[in-house]
Amino acid sequence: MPQGQATKRNFTVSGFRLPTAMVFTASADAPAQLSDGIAATSDEAKSFITRLVMQTIIEILEQQGRSAGLPDAIISGILNQLTVQVSYDPLECKTVTVNPPTDREFPNVMRDPPSCIVLSNTVNSLMHQKGSTNV
Repeated sequence: MPQGQATKRNFTVSGFRLPTAMVFTASADAPAQLSDGIAATSDEAKSFITRLVMQTIIEILEQQGRSAGLPDAIISGILNQLTVQVSYDPLECKTVTVNPPTDREFPNVMRDPPSCIVLSNTVNSLMHQKGSTNV
């Protein structure tokens, strides 16, 4: 890409619950527990987030192009030139607990990487040395 045509955007998201596709685990039984699935590798989770970002950018640019009155051929030509590079280090869940009862006791053991508590296909908490912590 010629110099000056690329742009870099940084943003931070906080207070966000991670969809299971954005984390990964090597635990063999975790995917069977989750209806939307959990990534089996870090690369799978990275691919998911890259597709998500690309789809969002395309939708926004299509809307803006149509609002500006650009012909579909021009919009398509612009979109075909897009590339997205995402820097994302997915969370690794050593173990996954899905929809646990609220009164369940969790052992206070060190988990590195952490154990993830999943409610409705979303990672809501992590188990660390002193119990669970909200994400």
